[in-house]
Amino acid sequence: MSLRCGVTNLSPETLEQLDALKLEVLADKIIAEHHEYIRETGPELVRLGEKLLAAHGDDSETIQTLVPLINALIDDLTPHLFKEEKILFPAIRGLATGEQTQSCFGHIGNPIRMMLHEHNEADEIVLAIQKVTHNFTAPKEACKTWQTCYQLLSEFCQDLINHIHVEDTILFPKSIALADQ
Repeated sequence: MSLRCGVTNLSPETLEQLDALKLEVLADKIIAEHHEYIRETGPELVRLGEKLLAAHGDDSETIQTLVPLINALIDDLTPHLFKEEKILFPAIRGLATGEQTQSCFGHIGNPIRMMLHEHNEADEIVLAIQKVTHNFTAPKEACKTWQTCYQLLSEFCQDLINHIHVEDTILFPKSIALADQ
C-alpha cells in the first residue's frame, strides 16, 4: 500500500535491491536511513515552523495552518518510530533469523495492522501539508526561512513517502508471509 499523498521516487532497481535484502537487514536499513533522518530533520522543521509563526503568523493563514500540521506530523512519527524499533522490528528480526522473541501481540500481522493505520494517519497530515503549501510552492514574497521550510518539508515528505512505501510493500508483506509459513 503506497501513500496517496505522493508517489515513491525510488527507482525500480532500488526497489528490487531492497526487496532482495534479508528482512533483518532491511529493517536495520530503514532505521539507519529513514528513522534517523526523521529524528534529525523533524526538530529543524518544528524550529522553522515556529520561526515562521513568530514572523508571519499574524498575517498568514497559510502559516497559521501549516505549523500545527508540521507539529502534528512530528508528534505522530516520534512514538511510531519507537514502536517499530522496540517492538515490531525486533519481532521481524526474530522471525527472519529463527530466534524466539517474546511478544504480547500474537501474530506479526497485528502490530503491522497498527503501523499501517498510523501510516494512513501520517498520509492524511502530509496531504494537508501539500494542500496548504500548494505542493511546497512558497509564495513569491516568501522570506528565506519560508523558502527553506518548504524545501526541507518537501524533502522530508518525499523521504516519508519512500520510507512508508518500502515498509508497506516490502517489509510488512514479507514478514506476514514468513509468519504464515
